[in-house]
Amino acid sequence: MFILFSLAMMITPIHAYLDPGTGSMLVSTIIALMATLIYSLKSFAFNIKSSIAKIFGKKIKKISNVGLVFYNEGDQYFTTFYPVLKELQNRGIEFTYLYSDRNDTIIKEIDGINAHYIDEGNKAFFHLNTLQAKMCIMTTPGLDVLQIKRSKGVAHYCHLAHSASGCRYQVFGVDYFDSVLLPNRFDKKFIEKLEEKRGLPKKDIRIVGIPYLDYAYEQIEKMTIIKPEKETILLSPTWGEHGLLNKYGLDLLSVLLFSGKYDVIIRPHPQSVRYETEMLDEIKHKFQNNQNLYWDYKNDGLESMSKSSIMISDFSGIIMDYIFLFAKQVISFPGTIDLRGRDYVDKDDTLWYIDFYNKFTTVLKAENIENVNNVIDGLLKSKVLQNNKQYEGYNPYARNSAKRIVDVIEDIYKNIEKGNR
Repeated sequence: MFILFSLAMMITPIHAYLDPGTGSMLVSTIIALMATLIYSLKSFAFNIKSSIAKIFGKKIKKISNVGLVFYNEGDQYFTTFYPVLKELQNRGIEFTYLYSDRNDTIIKEIDGINAHYIDEGNKAFFHLNTLQAKMCIMTTPGLDVLQIKRSKGVAHYCHLAHSASGCRYQVFGVDYFDSVLLPNRFDKKFIEKLEEKRGLPKKDIRIVGIPYLDYAYEQIEKMTIIKPEKETILLSPTWGEHGLLNKYGLDLLSVLLFSGKYDVIIRPHPQSVRYETEMLDEIKHKFQNNQNLYWDYKNDGLESMSKSSIMISDFSGIIMDYIFLFAKQVISFPGTIDLRGRDYVDKDDTLWYIDFYNKFTTVLKAENIENVNNVIDGLLKSKVLQNNKQYEGYNPYARNSAKRIVDVIEDIYKNIEKGNR
């Protein structure tokens, strides 16, 4: 037992997400099993420490006997939770808010809520895995696959998608939730097919829109947008080895910046800021003397979006945000996506969001990078996107998503109280 305890204490922290470039589904399954084993070892160690704490009178308090619970793993999801929690508060509906980010903005912006800081890592997992509540809502995928397990004390688990592009998670991302709240209708049939293929219980799947866009629309109305002197290009990719910065970042930036024609804003993904510092530092070092390069680390990115004339991205969901909010042109490189290790690897037809990019963005490949400035100049003269409203069907409940979500939560909660999961 001493050896087991020592090994557990030596294991380095693992996180709620795996790298997007994880290999095939088989490899992903093995990784999930390994993560589960690691979690079990660390949980064992944590339980020993908890027992020792009890002996010395430092009992770790469990969160119990609560009704509706929200868990927020990081402040990057502030704009997803904020409109929903405000709507709940406005309706006088009680809830408990659990958070793992010491710099959480929700507790600063919403007064009088029942909030608990549960820390990160094993401390957070202990609270979540021993939680006693009727309904727990989270944006974190992978329930009962990685570290966050279904607590026997929770009647219903609900996943709230935090991207306009839906549930593009690692394999088994939403399998073990009781309900899933989706931004639009396009993932619904796919999730139902996975349920049938894997023999899973049917989930309560609801279409609710995109809550963080509710927040964005309100903020944009308050903004004073000043057009910059130069045309500004916003580079805003996803993270991981198949993200645009990792694949073509240095080459693309060399073409954009050395022309001197544009200002360029890089808005790295929050996970890149956390886990890909070496790659970001390499870019900063190479272009450290360039006066036309700027970095944006703000949570919502609205200022950069408003300043820019065109966005360049890969297959990131922020492409949809940019189009929905500002109706501006986008250059995309969706060919960098790697579906291995994701549920979508089982999909037979074209992914709906790739179809979206083909319809509403200018799709480029690696061999087009040298000509990207000419593509940009052509798009700056075009207003095709501004006249095309077909994309609005991908954004139902625009400006009313929070109200829709709370309506759905109330309906599900009533069913729970009646004894239905």
